[in-house]
Amino acid sequence: MLAIKHAVSRRSAFTTRVLCRAHCFISSAFTMDYYVLGAVGDRVLVVKKGDDGQCISLILKVKDSDVKAVEFPIQRWAALREQVDDANVAANRVMNKQPDIKLRRHIGGGYYISVTSGYYCVDIRKFYRPYGAADSEIRATKRGVALRFSEWSHLCSLIPTLNESHPSMSSAHPCYFDHLNQMAWFECSECNPFPV
Repeated sequence: MLAIKHAVSRRSAFTTRVLCRAHCFISSAFTMDYYVLGAVGDRVLVVKKGDDGQCISLILKVKDSDVKAVEFPIQRWAALREQVDDANVAANRVMNKQPDIKLRRHIGGGYYISVTSGYYCVDIRKFYRPYGAADSEIRATKRGVALRFSEWSHLCSLIPTLNESHPSMSSAHPCYFDHLNQMAWFECSECNPFPV
């Protein structure tokens, strides 16, 4: 876990439940749990659950913004959990002002988690590959969220709570565990978002 001290305000422990209507293919009711991250309170984690109590997805967003948001299906959330230790190590190295830290890990879809020297945040962002560009020439989009280290630490501390209160999240695993061979990986849009 990050060795970062931050003030935990009453707002950061704020949790509420709201009954909403889904505007998807099937109009069904679902509930949402809100978790405000960090002391500033402008980053929110939203957990959407279906009628059956199973977790549908998680949304990490900046309040009042549709562009600055990342939606995590269960498998992408599991892939993010797999990268927490590497991100914490990189974040601690950035906090200690070590040069040349550039961590970028794929978590599914076109989304990556990154920690870079000079920026005191953990960035979770969607990337794209321009037409005709090489595989290594992916570029960041505006769709994503940069979490200050205190907010990232708070998110990491929420993982056990989320796993306990939502059993479908604790049993989730990244989709690449389900691929039987390399061809299945190439055909998966979550694992291979930029097909050749």
